[in-house]
Amino acid sequence: MIAIRIIFYLDIQSNAKDMIKMDEIKEILQKIEELRQQLNAFQAKQLTDPEVIKISTELDQVLNEYQRMLNQKKFNSTD
Repeated sequence: MIAIRIIFYLDIQSNAKDMIKMDEIKEILQKIEELRQQLNAFQAKQLTDPEVIKISTELDQVLNEYQRMLNQKKFNSTD
């Protein structure tokens, strides 16, 4: 009976972590889309405009974070 409770507890913990990851992924995808839209709004400006550089840099950082999350999820799912 104790073994069943431990397995059930571990399964719940695992599912909770996956749900948190999914929320984080949805949040980061929303941020990526917002930054893309902001960049599209600056199409008429020069690529060297400080506002364009700022948004582009932020988008790069968010994309890198998203890639890290995907790689971590891929790595964890192969365990």
